[in-house]
Amino acid sequence: MNNITNIPLMILQKSVGQPLAKSPSAFGRWLNPTVVSAEEGKVVFSFRVREDMTNPVKLLHGGIIAAMMDDTLGATMLSLGDANFKISINLVIDYFNAANVDDIVTVESDIIKNGKNIINATCIMKNQDNKIIAKGNSNLFHSNIEVQL
Repeated sequence: MNNITNIPLMILQKSVGQPLAKSPSAFGRWLNPTVVSAEEGKVVFSFRVREDMTNPVKLLHGGIIAAMMDDTLGATMLSLGDANFKISINLVIDYFNAANVDDIVTVESDIIKNGKNIINATCIMKNQDNKIIAKGNSNLFHSNIEVQL
């Protein structure tokens, strides 16, 4: 960003080590991420796996894994400082390992290419033992819908 204050990035950086209580997403607040780090185009969130996030065998539900990744990707888009919402076109996830109740999982999201219309980003989820739980890739569209922070 050139000579413009990146308020979303500042909010993320001031929240490092804390839950992101002021997420513009109600679902994001339910997920209750803790901000691990944030820089323009790269965000790391951690999540505690709660029982209400599990499948019938008490493992972290694949849909919640996708939601955690999508939420982290969304924060990464906000870190760019652009007021316009980025709409997910796709989210492709490879699942490698399970996560259990009370595990702390970390999701790191990076922008690979920020194009004129499409942003390509990747994310990876690891558990507290640095074991890869899942890896994702997403394409997002630059919309003209303004995000209200």
